[in-house]
Amino acid sequence: MCAASHASHHWSLGAVLAECSVDPQTYLLVVRADAGLGAALDLRRRMVRLGLVGYTTVLVDLEGAARLSDPMVAALMHGRRSLAAREGRLVVASEHATVRSALERAGLEVIDDLESE
Repeated sequence: MCAASHASHHWSLGAVLAECSVDPQTYLLVVRADAGLGAALDLRRRMVRLGLVGYTTVLVDLEGAARLSDPMVAALMHGRRSLAAREGRLVVASEHATVRSALERAGLEVIDDLESE
């Protein structure tokens, strides 16, 4: 979705593994779904900032994660509410049916493939 030259890679203990601007309104975050509390809080702040600077759609790719941490679910829910308050939306992509089901139960917009977005 993002050209490799435009992606910023962060290989660390944080939740965000890579990120890029897809277009002037859309931002992509590739995250670790099993991140702990500190990393999830950082992701939450990042999603709020993206809404504040004008991105109306934030795509979150869970990059093949087979499970979600509770702090990550909470961060995604907060990100959705924050973006919705500014007429924006959060879309979460996951390949695993169990993860998609958990996200849907949490009230999040979920897709199985970012290429369909």
